[in-house]
Amino acid sequence: MSDKPFVRRILPALPLMPILGILLISYSPDFIETRYARHFYPALAQKLRIFFGWMPFSLGDLLYTLAAVTIIIQLTLLFKNLRKNDIDRQQKFKPLLRIWYLLSSTYIVFYLFWGLNYYRKGIADQLEIKLKGTYPTQELITLNKELLQIINQLRSHPDFNKQIFSTQEAMFKEAEASYQNLSYQFHFLQYQSLSLKPTLFGRLGNYGGFLGYYNPFTGEGQINTTCPHFLQPFVTCHEMAHQIGYASESEANFIGFLASTQSKNIFMQYSGYLEMYLYTFGKLRQTDSNLVKSLNQQLHPLVKKDLKEYKAYLKTHETILQDWTNKIFDLFLKSNHQEQGINSYRDVVGWVIAYKNKYGIN
Repeated sequence: MSDKPFVRRILPALPLMPILGILLISYSPDFIETRYARHFYPALAQKLRIFFGWMPFSLGDLLYTLAAVTIIIQLTLLFKNLRKNDIDRQQKFKPLLRIWYLLSSTYIVFYLFWGLNYYRKGIADQLEIKLKGTYPTQELITLNKELLQIINQLRSHPDFNKQIFSTQEAMFKEAEASYQNLSYQFHFLQYQSLSLKPTLFGRLGNYGGFLGYYNPFTGEGQINTTCPHFLQPFVTCHEMAHQIGYASESEANFIGFLASTQSKNIFMQYSGYLEMYLYTFGKLRQTDSNLVKSLNQQLHPLVKKDLKEYKAYLKTHETILQDWTNKIFDLFLKSNHQEQGINSYRDVVGWVIAYKNKYGIN
């Protein structure tokens, strides 16, 4: 009986041990790459996709909702307890202790189930390409012109409308086939056991600024299927890159680009090339706005129509919620080895230029 007070005192400190272990391991990229990212994680992630992928709904969305509701309830209880004088200090702060257990266990599971991938060596090591901090403007111009030509050709293809996906399931299946095609060249990019689902937060996600996310607790890839249809194939391939172990947003963008452009489906190819054109367009606009205007005039009218729809979509959903979610996500990325934060998505241009110099654009 006398040991119980000691146990109660030491119990809240127990999560600190695995948290400290995770922090120490994060300083060993070689260990993470060889042991975790290439062996432990792929086996675990595939099992999660098998266990939960068959469900017709997003279990991950429900878990996040449950966690949010639990925290709100406990905070409410805490504020009520603080106004009470007839309960002891330990009882008063019990809701805070429950929140600590929830958050600490979430942290531990998050990094063991996926988060350590933020500290791996990554795709540059596997493809044996060097990513430069800067690259000649002429390379960016050349890439932009090549992408412009490709999206014009794809968008004006006589079979384009026939290959627009009639269902979400068809799009997910084609994305899986695209990764299969890519794995013939790069075996480490193989994707098995499909687990992709429309997020339950699609409409809300439009105002929060997210098009998709990966849930490491269930292995599900969540896709916002309420955004413009020509964005969704690339977003799907991006989230699949997260599923196979690439946490960096720039790497996931790069791998998503490689996969979508390996598809035999014209619409999926277009989605990948269009997304990359927008990134190179944004980079080039920073250095030569006049050239950007000239290149934009060369876009096919149907491409211009899609971009006009995309611009209207962004404008319609501009809210303060998006500003706050961007700030929070920016801090999250910076705390996880991505110095550029939310701007790291744009670094994909450097990846494509480095890859193009070694393998070519197509």
